Amino acid sequence: MPFQKTAQLLLDTKALILSPQLGPVEREVAFESDLEYVVIDRRLSTSLPYNGVYVERGELRLLANRVVPLAEARLAKFDGVEPIDRIFDNGSIQIYDVQEWAASGP
Repeated sequence: MPFQKTAQLLLDTKALILSPQLGPVEREVAFESDLEYVVIDRRLSTSLPYNGVYVERGELRLLANRVVPLAEARLAKFDGVEPIDRIFDNGSIQIYDVQEWAASGP
């Protein structure tokens, strides 16, 4: 039986970018939001955010230490995960096709 989407679910999509790894929670968010692509800016690992947030307000609970930039590993977690494909890379910006990974459900 295929997975079914939950109606009226408030999704915390910033976890996809800020979490230290991809796990069941991140896959569920991607599945529930019909996520197709993720855009990563590797420059986020080189400095603290200019406006006080990396993605959106409310991310502090995901990031315990805000005196250093994001760890590169948080941004690289999409690399090498099957069936996620990196479809664009200019060195700073990567775009990942996560449709198949997200469609596999929580």
